[in-house]
Amino acid sequence: MVPCIAFSQQVTTDPASTHIFPAGGRRGSRVEVRVGGECLPPATRFRLWGDGVTAPPELGERTSGQYAPSPRRKPGEQQVTYPREWRSQVEIAAEAPLGVKLWRLSCARGGAGARPFVVGDLPEFIETEPNSLPDEAQRVELPVTLNGQIAGESDLDYYRFNAQAGDVVRVDVAAARLGSALDPIVEVFGPDSRRIAADDVRVGADPVLAFRAPTSGEFRLLVSNVTFRGGPSYVYRITLSTAPLVRFAFPPGGQAGTTRDIDFFALAGDGSLKLLRERVSLPAASGEFWMGGPVGANAVPLVAGDLPEGLEIEGNNSRESATELAWPLVMNGQLQTIDDEDWFRLNCRQAVPLSIECSVHPNWSPALPIVSVTDANGGVLASASAVQAARGNLRLEWRPPADGTYWLRVRDLQQGVRGGPEFVYRLSVREAVPDFALSLKADVINVVQGG
Repeated sequence: MVPCIAFSQQVTTDPASTHIFPAGGRRGSRVEVRVGGECLPPATRFRLWGDGVTAPPELGERTSGQYAPSPRRKPGEQQVTYPREWRSQVEIAAEAPLGVKLWRLSCARGGAGARPFVVGDLPEFIETEPNSLPDEAQRVELPVTLNGQIAGESDLDYYRFNAQAGDVVRVDVAAARLGSALDPIVEVFGPDSRRIAADDVRVGADPVLAFRAPTSGEFRLLVSNVTFRGGPSYVYRITLSTAPLVRFAFPPGGQAGTTRDIDFFALAGDGSLKLLRERVSLPAASGEFWMGGPVGANAVPLVAGDLPEGLEIEGNNSRESATELAWPLVMNGQLQTIDDEDWFRLNCRQAVPLSIECSVHPNWSPALPIVSVTDANGGVLASASAVQAARGNLRLEWRPPADGTYWLRVRDLQQGVRGGPEFVYRLSVREAVPDFALSLKADVINVVQGG
C-alpha cells in the first residue's frame, strides 16, 4: 500500500489597515503619525500619494497611544483588543494643494484598501488624555483643526474655546469621511453650561454645526460616540472657525474657461442662510473641482462643464409657461419650494437621439429629481428617477418619435413634502453618442499565489 499524502495550500489572512492618527496635517509641516492595522509583518510598505506629500516607504517601529482606561472595566476583567500601531511621518510641502490625499499598506500577503489623509491650512491641535470630564477640557484657540480619538469604551473628549457675542462658529466634523469607525455626537455648551442650539446638517454621516454665540465667554465642545464604543480607529478631525460654513452654491458650475458670478449659501447659525456672491473663473478643463468659498469659507465642489450653460428662471411651473431650452445646453435650476417644479420646452428631430442627464450638487444634497419627457397632449414618453441611478445622477436616452416640440418636466420625488434653495440640479441635454465607462467596486484585489 502506498501512503497518500495530501498537500493543501495555506490560506493566508489579508492585511488590513484600520486608521492613521492624526488623519491630516497643516501644509508646511512634518506630522508624526501612528498607522494602525492587522496582520502586518515587519517592513510593511507604506505608500502615500498626492501632490505635495511624502512619507518613508516602510512603516517604522511598533508603538501605542496613551489611551484612557475604560472606567466600566473592573481589574482582572478581560480587556478589549485594539489594532496594532506603527510609527511613521508625513512631510507636507508648504505649497501642497489642500484636500484629501491617499495612503495604502502592502506586504507579501497583499495590500489593504486606500484611506484618506487630509491636508489643511489651519493650526492643528492633537488631543491628549485625560479630557473626558468638563473640568479636563483642553483649551484651543480659533481657528483650529482638532485631531482626536474616542479611544476607550466610555471615552469622551472635551475642548474649550472663547467666542464673542454674535460670532457664528462652525463645527465641521470629519469621521465617516476619513473611513473612521466613529459615529460622532457633538454638543456645544455655553458659558452658563447650557447646551447651545445650533444649525445641524450632515455631510454623509458626519454632523456639521453652526451656532451664533449668544454672549461672550468660554464655550465647551463635547465629542462622543453614539454607541459608547471606542478604540484607536475611532478617529476624527473637527474644524472650529468663525469663517462662513458654506453648504452649497448656485449655480453649482459653469462652462469651462468662462467667468461668472456664483452665489455661496452659508449657515447663519439661526436657521437661515447667508448669501455670499463671488466672481469665479472656471478652469479650462472640464470636470468637478473644489473651490474655497469667499471670506475664508470652507471649500465646496463646483463643476466646469463642456457645454453652454443657462439659469432656470422661476415662473416655469407649468407646461404653458415652460422655458425654451436651446440644446445642447446645461440648465442650472433649483426646486425652491415644496410644490415647485420646472418645465422646459425643446425642439427635436426624429433622426437625432437625445441624452438627458440630471445631477444634484453637491452630492450630499437632499434633492431626488425626477425627469419626464412629455408630448403636446401631456403624455409621458420617457421618465427617469434619481433613486434608480448611481449616486443620484440620472440619465435618460431618448429618441423623439417625430419632429416637433417636446417638454421636459423636472420635479422632486419628495414634492409636496420637501423643497428649498438647497435642492439644486444641473440638467443637460445633448445629442446621444455611443460611449462607455469602466469602474471597479474595490481599489485592491488580493490574489493567492497559485489560485
